[in-house]
Amino acid sequence: PLHPITLEPKLMTSQDTPFDTIRPLIDQALDTHPHNDTENQARLHQNDLLKPQGSLGRLEEIALWIAAWHKNPKPQLKKRHALVFAGNHGVISQNPQLSAFPIEVTHQMILNFAREKAAINQLCQLYNISLDVHPFNLDEPSQDFTKAPALSDENFSLALLEGAKRVPESADILCLGEMGIGNTTAAAALAFALHFKNNSDDPLIWCGKGTGISQEQRQYKALIVKNAVEFHAPSFLNLPPHTKPISILQRLGGFEFVALTGAILKARILRIPTITDGYAASMPLAILHAINPELISHVRVAHLSQEPGHAQILSSLNISPLLDLNLRLGEASGAALATTLCDAALACHNHMGTFSETLTAQKL
Repeated sequence: PLHPITLEPKLMTSQDTPFDTIRPLIDQALDTHPHNDTENQARLHQNDLLKPQGSLGRLEEIALWIAAWHKNPKPQLKKRHALVFAGNHGVISQNPQLSAFPIEVTHQMILNFAREKAAINQLCQLYNISLDVHPFNLDEPSQDFTKAPALSDENFSLALLEGAKRVPESADILCLGEMGIGNTTAAAALAFALHFKNNSDDPLIWCGKGTGISQEQRQYKALIVKNAVEFHAPSFLNLPPHTKPISILQRLGGFEFVALTGAILKARILRIPTITDGYAASMPLAILHAINPELISHVRVAHLSQEPGHAQILSSLNISPLLDLNLRLGEASGAALATTLCDAALACHNHMGTFSETLTAQKL
């Protein structure tokens, strides 16, 4: 289904700040933990399977991860859900040369989602994943972040709450992705800001080809990112660690980045194992990790994007992606693909024979 989002400022009060809105979600998320006793039960079962211990590698870790969050030593993934948030970026409206495609393509892709013609539609149908696409008002992009914060306090708070609200309580696993022309520029700006120390830092290491831009355009992209971060740095550099990442997200992200942040927090509160997509979808993880690394322990990253900044951001988070398929599409496509590894992990975990059963059979 396609669910356009129209922000309604009347829902917010003038006193609400981004920190006021996100703090309760963070507190609830930090009060929610994987169930250690269940994980230990699952590990004992895993170690009894008819195989050398550890021989299934990361499949074993995936099974234990899901078991701990489901509070079930033999979990199942009956209800799979994908959420895709879409938004347009004011920096692209003012600098169309940052993308190989015009900003109107975001509209066109939303129509393709609705017609079930996009890649994510095919993958969700193939792997039995329900799909919801939530575009924010594409005719009202975020602000040009080289001149102003990308989102007002009000729009930040509304986007965050929308992202949290869209997570279905019944999901056994959640795939998260995004769509929006210009989102790799915003992702690069977020990454650069999180690692920014002084004006001699080089933003080019965070900037890739995006939709397929030339090397000259990539250099221009780095210049825009540098100008944006230097413009906002006086406002965030000296903030305390628990508020600095939120300020960076508001100033340099966009509607879909903030909505994904809300969705990640809500998924943890609901104890839903979550898989995020590529570079852009990983930036909310980096923001939350900077606040408290525990906030993203329920999340796995689906794949390593071709965007050069993605490998660096994942390295800084000490995260190894599940797949490396040279993807750079977005749309939660990598996350949907990664659910197949979860299926493989649980098939072995739940249905293999055990040494204990074998010994019992031999005695009989």
